[in-house]
Parts: sequence; C-alpha cells; structure tokens
Amino acid sequence: MAHLEQTGKFKAVGQKVTYGTKGKTIKKFYIDIDVESQYPTIGEFQFFGEKIALNQFKPGDQVKVKFSISGKKRPNKDGIGYFFAQNLDAFDMVSLEQQNIPEGYENVPQGNPEPPLDDLPF
Repeated sequence: MAHLEQTGKFKAVGQKVTYGTKGKTIKKFYIDIDVESQYPTIGEFQFFGEKIALNQFKPGDQVKVKFSISGKKRPNKDGIGYFFAQNLDAFDMVSLEQQNIPEGYENVPQGNPEPPLDDLPF
C-alpha cells in the first residue's frame, strides 16, 4: 500500500468514536489543504487508537500528515448496487511551525565562512 503525504493548515479535531465489540476508537481531524484558493479544500483524516496526541496542534498550525487510502465496496441499504467507502487513514502528523533544531545551532552562518587570518609571525 502506498503512503502519501499532505501539508496544510490544521483546522479542528472531531469527536472520538468507539465502535465494535473490541472497542476500536477512531478520532477524525480536518486539514485545510488549499488555503490560497477561493474555494478551500478541507480533508478529513482519521487516526486509529491513540497514535498521536491531537491536542498538541492548534487551529492554523501548518502540519504535514502521512497517510494511506483505504476503501471498501459495500452494498447499498436498498440492496441494489454498491457504494464505495474511502478513508484517509493517518499514521503520523508533524508540525511545520517549528522545526526541531538542536541546541547551539540556531545562529549558524549561511554560505561560505571567511578563511581564518594567517597571523603567524613566521
């Protein structure tokens, strides 16, 4: 199964839903994918279980989501024909707001450093 990535602005977290006899939980969240468009595109993703603490993200945070697409063919309620249910199953999400920079590397000069002065007396 192919893994995909999507960046966008974090919008909101949906309610946690528990279903099945084993108590499987799903938490949905929403990402504004196309913020520059007149008609924004909002993606609905879901996490299974407690893979990530979604409360660490605030609305408006720039994030990157890693996910896969899953789908199932199911019969219509009337028994005639089928419909396809598809989900965007997220397995990782990171904030792009602040990159993790190791301590002491905040002010590293860019470009080529100046060569050291040769001040030896001989």
